[in-house]
Amino acid sequence: MVAKNEKAIYDNAFGKSNLELNTPMQLNTVFQIGLITKQFTAVSILMLAEQGKLNIKDNIEKYFPEYASNWKDITIYHLLNHTLRIKNSTPVGGKGFVSRTDMTSTELIAYFKIKNIFLWF
Repeated sequence: MVAKNEKAIYDNAFGKSNLELNTPMQLNTVFQIGLITKQFTAVSILMLAEQGKLNIKDNIEKYFPEYASNWKDITIYHLLNHTLRIKNSTPVGGKGFVSRTDMTSTELIAYFKIKNIFLWF
């Protein structure tokens, strides 16, 4: 969509919403929100860095000191580049994995804190 003065002046959909089924994109195509928020989060973080409010080379432990000490080598840069290999599931002891949709973001972070889970690079 292109907008001017808060009014849409052009909208169109391009590409395929499903390559396997050759389904064309529609204006009302629904996506999982997690798939499209990464770029907005990254831009917001980079804007904070540009304003001098954070440095992408900072370890996340600087901002979350109460969390597991094995997070000390993880930087904001790693998070921005998705180079941590955090999967869409969370290990639960010998029980396998629990889908992240079973936990809120707050619960998931608390789980990592309590379990002292190592985050891999």
